[in-house]
Amino acid sequence: MPYNLLNNILLKPKIVMKTKDILLTLAPKSARCATLIAAILLTATGCDNTDYTDRSPVDNLVYIDAASQNDMATYSFNGTVESGQQQLAAQLIRPVEQDITVDFRADASLVTDYNARLGTDYAMLDARHYSFSASQAVIRQGRIVSDPVTLDFKDLTALEMDHTYLLPVTIAQVSGGLGTLDGSRTLCYVVRRSSAITTAASLKNNYFEVPGFDQGSPTATVVNNLKQLTYEAIIRVNNFRDANNRLREISTSWVLNKNACYA
Repeated sequence: MPYNLLNNILLKPKIVMKTKDILLTLAPKSARCATLIAAILLTATGCDNTDYTDRSPVDNLVYIDAASQNDMATYSFNGTVESGQQQLAAQLIRPVEQDITVDFRADASLVTDYNARLGTDYAMLDARHYSFSASQAVIRQGRIVSDPVTLDFKDLTALEMDHTYLLPVTIAQVSGGLGTLDGSRTLCYVVRRSSAITTAASLKNNYFEVPGFDQGSPTATVVNNLKQLTYEAIIRVNNFRDANNRLREISTSWVLNKNACYA
């Protein structure tokens, strides 16, 4: 092929492009705007609209509602408490179109993991001290939370005082092929029977007397010649009104002359 002919063929695209540029430059402003808008529309038409759907960016998962913020819960009570209750429920990230059944169970195999996290050596709470009101919870169609399941604690006075026990409650199975949210799949109860005094006696129309210390006092031998007595009182005031039912702005409690006085 002659050189000139080859050169002309190679140069033609460049000439055409320059001509288009010149024509676009010389075209009226409105025409240029129309061309730009058409280009934008063509670009938008070619975009994938996957990011603009209403689909959730995460899978729908099941978790324990009480474990959504923290997967451990402290259940502490004083030494006289015989029984108690805690509640938990199963929850979805978003509603589904069918009922979802969730199975709960206590999992002793998780005690080692929680002890490692806490740096402790707590034992698993014995099965005779707890029971579930139901082993399953149902999340109804169109809802995200099941009816609550009650965890009943019982025979608590048989536990050792000031000892701590672990009770990991986990989601064992979910219907409908749904998965679980790992961080909130389990709620571990830290159960403790405490010797701390957490209740106060009612002193309404009542009083208590401190034994006398003086030699010759009928109660001197009871206190074994003690020279001093210190006591700690937990006070719960349920009424700040006086005998005439007038509200008193200042109320105090103190000990005077070996008797506890309240005013």
